[in-house]
Amino acid sequence: MSVKMPPPYRTAVDGSRVDNEDFYLDAQGFRINSRGERVNEVDVPAKTRSEPANSVGGYYVSSTGSHAPGR
Repeated sequence: MSVKMPPPYRTAVDGSRVDNEDFYLDAQGFRINSRGERVNEVDVPAKTRSEPANSVGGYYVSSTGSHAPGR
């Protein structure tokens, strides 16, 4: 038996797209606030400028006995 997943957004009566947490979405699918500005965006180069890329950032690494950088 196959279970069909609901779409991650719905269309409001006025035609706006709204995600499952009631945030309005712009044409590219980003969350926007009441002024139409994108919210929850992260400037990745600025956040990672001082640290090398690390796919296990913040996790405990038993071989070193510490948490990986990037927490």
